[in-house]
This record gives sequence, C-alpha cells and structure tokens, in this order.
Amino acid sequence: MSSEETVLQELKNIYHPDHLKKNAFFREMLEQDPERWISLKKISVIKQIKPLVAGDLELLIRAAESSNGEFEVNEQKTKLRCTKEPEKEPELKEDGTPVATAEQVEKFGDHILSVNRKSIYAKGFPVDPEPSRKELTSLFTPYGRVMHIKYRRDDQKKFKGSIFVEFENEQVAQEVVTKDPTFNKKELLVMLKSEYVEMKAKEKFADQSFEHRDIAHGGMAYVEYEGAGEMKPEAIKDLIKSKLGITVVHVYQKRKEDQGKGVAQLENVWVEDFLSKLGEENKLEDLTFKAADDESRGACMDDKSKFFKMLKERRRGGGGRGGRGGRGGRGRSKHDSDQPRKKQKTD
Repeated sequence: MSSEETVLQELKNIYHPDHLKKNAFFREMLEQDPERWISLKKISVIKQIKPLVAGDLELLIRAAESSNGEFEVNEQKTKLRCTKEPEKEPELKEDGTPVATAEQVEKFGDHILSVNRKSIYAKGFPVDPEPSRKELTSLFTPYGRVMHIKYRRDDQKKFKGSIFVEFENEQVAQEVVTKDPTFNKKELLVMLKSEYVEMKAKEKFADQSFEHRDIAHGGMAYVEYEGAGEMKPEAIKDLIKSKLGITVVHVYQKRKEDQGKGVAQLENVWVEDFLSKLGEENKLEDLTFKAADDESRGACMDDKSKFFKMLKERRRGGGGRGGRGGRGGRGRSKHDSDQPRKKQKTD
C-alpha cells in the first residue's frame, strides 16, 4: 500500500460515523466551520495522521485527490473536507429508541427473505420427549451444512412438534424438500420456509399489506474465518475495518489444533452483505470467510462474555486493563520492586 493509500484510509477512518460518535474533539472541530472545512495543518497533527504524514501537507493533498471525490481540498490548498453528507441524528420513538431508516428496513427485509429461502419448515416430530438438537443436526447434515435450528414453541414454551432449519444455501433447502426425510421412521411434512411464511401470511393477513418490524440498526453478523495463521484478534479487526469499513465487535480464536481459524462478530452488517463484499471465493487477503453456524456463534458469544467478565473482575480488583503482570494488573510495579521484601518467619 502506497503512502497516499495509507493516509487516505486513515482519513476515511477518522471521518467514519462510528469514530465521529466517539471522538467529541474531532466532531467539534468539524462543526466550527459551516461547510466543514478543516485546515491541513490541524489534520496533520491528529494522532492517527501525524506519524503517517510527518508534517508533509502535500501527502495529505495527494491522498485527498486520489479519493475519487470522497475528499476535496480548497483552491488555496490549505483546507480539506469530506464531501459525504454527515449522518443525521436518528429520529426517536416515544420510548426513546431510534426509528429505523428506510435503508435499514429494506436491508432487514432482504436479510429475512434470504434466510427464508435457505430454510425449511419441518413438522411431525414427537412432542414428549422432544428431539435433541444433536439428533436434528444429524438428521439434516447429510444434505448440507446446518446453520441454525429453531424449535417452534407455544406461549407456554411447549414444543409444537415443528422446527425451522436454516442451511448454508438455497440449493440445499430445495433438495431436502424433494427427499421427504423421516424421523424415527415417521414421515415429516417438509416445505420451504419462504413458502410456509407466505402461506401463513395469506391466512392471517389476507390481502392486507405487510411490513417488516421496525429494526433500527444495520444488522449483526457472525462469520467463521480460516487462514489467519498467527494473526492476533486486533490485526483481524484492523484488516476488516481498513479494507471494508466494517466494525468487528469481537474475535474468537479457536484452539491451537485449529490455529488460524476463528469466529468474528460484525456490527451494522448482515452476513449476506458482508460476504458479497468479498467476491466469489469469500477471501480477504489470506483469510477465507463463511457464515457461522449455531455452534460457532455460541462459541463466539461465550468467549465474548468471558472476556468482558474478566475485564470487569480486573477493574474491580484495581488491575486496570491488564492482569497478572501483563499490561498492568496484579504484577508487581516498578515501585514495588524497589522495596525490600520482608523475610518470612520460620519455625
């Protein structure tokens, strides 16, 4: 990556809505000018930019000029601004939660349709005892990779004898429907979830128009990766952020026997949109991605929960960000090491 490309990527990062929400100082700097111009000198001393340009304002200018119009410099070559319109503050509902934008509603609808086309509805399972998740996974795995199994339950949480099963792609779901699977030698009623949902919608809503519920966020995705080698979680986060502009909430790395493999939780993106950004081979440099299944999602969520629990315990114990002599924590400080230790009494 050239110097101009590196600087341009960092400009995109500091102007990203997520960064602007967190960085009040930079946000106030933008608001000082009605047209949102900032002097090149001020930008050149921002913490993220300073080591990259080392006072070379011409490098900033070249980076802006290579941005395909995303950034521009004034005629005097003294100021810079982002040409994208700043994000507006979200409209709030009566309960204080944000109202979903039209784009968020549309993307959520596309996500639901995609999931429904990859899923089946299966009915005819025993209610008591209900089949285990392991039994259901074993039943459907021969057809293709099982992503998610949802037990259908009534208001009292009692199993209704039917499930939804999501597969990796539409082709697998369509094949299952044609094979007439059985459970314990009993025939199952099987149909595509998209057809089941459409049938139920007609029964319930007749000719009424139907809208998806108000989802005021851009999505949440879990993806598995491999090929990371010895990359640390922060390096994986930085790679996805710098190349795709997507924030990674958490990275779960698998054990040594699966070195280079793991699961990433992504913010404000649906899994279909993320994979579509990678091309046919689902690759980003050395990493190869695929949608995470139930087991991988669960492992990532458990790891994230343990991580935050550990941080909370360290803070409660006065250990700051580190622990056990790492980046702070329980290790002896330099001041401690200067003090003579008291000898233990012996019998």
